[in-house]
Amino acid sequence: MKTINNMSRVLIYMLSLFVTVSCNGQGNSIQWVNNQIIGKWEIVDYKPGNITALTNDEAEKYIGKTVRLNNKYMVYFGDSVNTPKYEFRKEAATPFLYENYKINKNLLAIEKDSVVVFDITSNEKTYHDVIFVSSEKLIYNIDGMFFILKKVYDKEIALEEFKGKGDFEKRIDLSSCDFLLSIEYNFFSIQDKLIIEDLSGNVLLETEMKATKFPEEKIADINLQSVNECSFLIKVISSQKDNSQWQLKVKISEY
Repeated sequence: MKTINNMSRVLIYMLSLFVTVSCNGQGNSIQWVNNQIIGKWEIVDYKPGNITALTNDEAEKYIGKTVRLNNKYMVYFGDSVNTPKYEFRKEAATPFLYENYKINKNLLAIEKDSVVVFDITSNEKTYHDVIFVSSEKLIYNIDGMFFILKKVYDKEIALEEFKGKGDFEKRIDLSSCDFLLSIEYNFFSIQDKLIIEDLSGNVLLETEMKATKFPEEKIADINLQSVNECSFLIKVISSQKDNSQWQLKVKISEY
């Protein structure tokens, strides 16, 4: 019986390694996660781990505290960290949480079989094992207590909608680059492509040439800090110039 258990552990470990290595080859997937973590996060809940140095009363004091993440700096509970570096890896959720923290993924309401875990490194300190659950949820362990962070937005700067047929191009100029662009797009039943690029031609987003399922809208969040001259172009390329219909909802928010 012990031999079977040991073999099972070996298989699980090999599987987790395979998932991690596979993820390293998926640059687009990791880049997508990198864009999703950019922004402001607020602690909204906590879950005690198997062993924790914090009491519930101490953990309660973290509720409402915020963390800001971007490529230039990180603000962690009011303390600013310059030029943070993010290192991502994909982990099989069950063995990762059990081997490192002796907990089940159900405790943290993680439904997926795998999660993206990242470390934040600066000159002063390293923050290990931040768990990316979704574009709206992070989990971070402090002294054995798992804190749930939800993405929040300080202020909506602009909201604009565009509807039309055929090809489309719109230039948007911003006063600074410290913004987050959220764009909802719907191509309905005709295949179209959405491209967002800065004035130097650097592509920030390029979708496939395909239709979306009405009335479902696709959503993309883009960090604008690296945008040249704080201006960008929104383009729609249509497969059928006269018949295609599309709809865009563009929102600019502060971090």
